[in-house]
Amino acid sequence: MRCEYIDVLQLHDPEFSPSFELLINETIPEMARLRDEDGLVKAIGMTGYPLEVQAYLIDAAYKRHGILFDTSLVYCHYNLHDQSLFKKALKVPHMAPQERIASSSLKKLAPYDDTFNSDNYTSYANFLESMDTKLLAAAPLSMGLLTSDGPPSWHPASNELKIACRHVEHICAEHNVNFAALAMLFALNNDRVACTVIGMKDRIQVDKAMEIASRYIPRNTTVEEESGYMKDFRSSSAVQSCQSMFLPDELKVIGIINGSKNGPFSDLTKQNMNEW
Repeated sequence: MRCEYIDVLQLHDPEFSPSFELLINETIPEMARLRDEDGLVKAIGMTGYPLEVQAYLIDAAYKRHGILFDTSLVYCHYNLHDQSLFKKALKVPHMAPQERIASSSLKKLAPYDDTFNSDNYTSYANFLESMDTKLLAAAPLSMGLLTSDGPPSWHPASNELKIACRHVEHICAEHNVNFAALAMLFALNNDRVACTVIGMKDRIQVDKAMEIASRYIPRNTTVEEESGYMKDFRSSSAVQSCQSMFLPDELKVIGIINGSKNGPFSDLTKQNMNEW
């Protein structure tokens, strides 16, 4: 490879491993050795879809070996139809070490939006923050679900979710709002996500993504007062850092989409069918 070190070495899709014990006791310790002893790796991370799997492995790696991960990349868990990074309650029995919590932006594990039923339950985002592990969220367009072209034939989403996404597309069209652009803006609009990873196939898509990203306004930027739609949206969803990057029609569509009673995803969310 002709390089002195690798920036990030990631354990990819651990959910398909035949043995979690093998990962915890052999693979992950070897990754940590390359980082901590040999200096061949600057950071170690994990990637995959099930939040429960990553939470279990990150927790077990620290419990058994004192190993801390630098990054965690998940996909399709922070978008217009699924905000489970912040809203899904996971049982994480291990609390991070006090010295690690003290250096984190979050001083303790606590519910983010929803009130969980036990001190042992928290969101995945909260868990990572307590461990000072950076959160990377990929696939803001939900692998094509949130585009006018629609998802590929192999997409794992249910028919009900696909239909709901087409409903959102129609709502966007009625308000002259670009469906994919709105989905991108939503994903970029949470400061607690350290990095949003976007897949692009050609220069045209790169240019479009850059145009959308250029509208992002950091949290500490002075902005005009938010509209009523966004105020309502803030109080009822996972988005905490929305700024004036949204145009009025986009704000209106977001308010419609995320309606807790009549929104396209409301019934699916209540039935825990907004994931796949």
